Amino acid sequence: MTSSVTDESVFAYGTLLFPEIVEALIGRVPTMKEATLSGYRRCYIDDPKRVAKGPAITPEQGSSVLGKVLVGLNARELRILDFYESNAKGYEIAHETVTFSDGSGSASVKVYVADETLRLSLSKDGWSEADFAAKHLNYYLSERIPKMKIDFPAVFAE
Repeated sequence: MTSSVTDESVFAYGTLLFPEIVEALIGRVPTMKEATLSGYRRCYIDDPKRVAKGPAITPEQGSSVLGKVLVGLNARELRILDFYESNAKGYEIAHETVTFSDGSGSASVKVYVADETLRLSLSKDGWSEADFAAKHLNYYLSERIPKMKIDFPAVFAE
């Protein structure tokens, strides 16, 4: 069974798993449904030029990534999330099918995937949500996102 989730939904597997980051970006926390994306591996970006070691996903047969689908996003919210991911550089948009953990089926959703250049900077190690929270979450909330809002006000406009 395919869910009614549509392209207004985004599969979050990294920083967007944190409700406080989503709220800082779009001003609310949408419904988040746990889901699995098959055929990808999540790892952290091992690039010394990046302040925070955020995650990226890359295709890998036999692997899967547990994440959450952000449901019911409007055009403004999608624009902000697209900018947030593209501003980080190295991500491209794909549409993939995820399977919901609650057994309610599957859906095609938007997902941000590492591009070929970013793949060169990916660690062989997995990305840790707990490690990110302890070391980098405050930076995103107190510096990165506020700076984006100051530098690019049109992106965040109503």
